[in-house]
This record gives sequence, C-alpha cells and structure tokens, in this order.
Amino acid sequence: MPTNTLLILGRTLTVLGGLVLLGVVVRLSVAVLEATLPPVLMNGLAAGFATLVSILNPAMGSLMALFIIVGLCYIALGRRR
Repeated sequence: MPTNTLLILGRTLTVLGGLVLLGVVVRLSVAVLEATLPPVLMNGLAAGFATLVSILNPAMGSLMALFIIVGLCYIALGRRR
C-alpha cells in the first residue's frame, strides 16, 4: 500500500478510535456515578442531563454534521503533509 493510503487509513482509524474512547469514558463515568451517588442525587443529575439534551436537541443534526466535517478535514489535511 502506498504511504498516502496508510496515512488516510491511520487518520480515519484515529477519528473512529477517539469516538469509541469517548463513548467508553461516558459509560464508565455513568457507571461509577450510579454506584457512588445516592438515588436522589443521581435522579437530579439525570434530570439535568435530560434538560441539557432537550436544549441541544434542535441543533443536534447541525452539531453532528459539524463534527463529521471536522473529522473529514482532519483526515484530508493529514494527506497534504
């Protein structure tokens, strides 16, 4: 495989690996908080997160498109070096 193809593949896997790592960190933090916080505080935290999601929900499509474009630019810019 040419070096450019390996570089693009590496950048693509880096972006996907970062997304997977972010998901794992979020899941682990929720598991730790559920085990340590009393139910009243966990319910308050869940309600606050639900409020945040309801605020961000109208813009979620645009934010995801922005993240995809940033990831694609990261991959494409690595090819030009």
